[in-house]
Amino acid sequence: RLANLSALGEEISLLWERLGVAEARQLEFRGAVKTGALARATFALGERERDKLRAELAEKCGDLVGRARARLDALWDEMQVPAADRRKFAPYHATTPPDEAALAAHETEVARLEERKEQLQPLLKLIERREELLLERTALSALQKDPGRLLRRGPGAAAERKYENEAMRRVKQLPKLTEKLFEKLVEWEATESPVLRDGLRYLDKMDDDKKQAAEEKAAERQAKKLAATARKQKLKDHNELVCTGV
Repeated sequence: RLANLSALGEEISLLWERLGVAEARQLEFRGAVKTGALARATFALGERERDKLRAELAEKCGDLVGRARARLDALWDEMQVPAADRRKFAPYHATTPPDEAALAAHETEVARLEERKEQLQPLLKLIERREELLLERTALSALQKDPGRLLRRGPGAAAERKYENEAMRRVKQLPKLTEKLFEKLVEWEATESPVLRDGLRYLDKMDDDKKQAAEEKAAERQAKKLAATARKQKLKDHNELVCTGV
């Protein structure tokens, strides 16, 4: 009898949770049941509550599935799940009236995605930090290309130099952070679907960033080479003019 009462209590608790039953109603029911009592009256109260909850679940199944789908939409958007992957969850796209089996399927999928979202948080934080450093590196590069900054004076110039020094220290973290993130993303994709940002696989973006950085460095080296060649030519022309007495 104790095992049966325990199973009944677990079913009632689960139904309360699925239906979002108010705490006041739950407390009212618990108050009516004597803790630890094994009398038939206790079973009768529990069975009536269970039957009432089952009926409510059947009646509200459509609304509950609608709420679960809204939560799925939010999770899919937040985690940038591709449309192809969303279509794989067939119960979401079913045209038949939702029943308890459909509700259970939606609840299971919501729970799975909530867990995946929680597991993703450390990776998403690393990605966000990397993107911040990339933006700062671009801003720092633009600032350092302005030689006039070294000639500026006043409070604004001091603040600018302070920012430059602090930004340089922060940007130095980028290679190590990128390496760490790459390893974690590869490990994640060994068992899970790719992590996306703006609809694109982030590992692919990291590869594109690497190529772009290499191209920019090559262009910078070429520009310096051309500038050096131009200076040498200018000096040569000047010397030739001096030699000819012009």
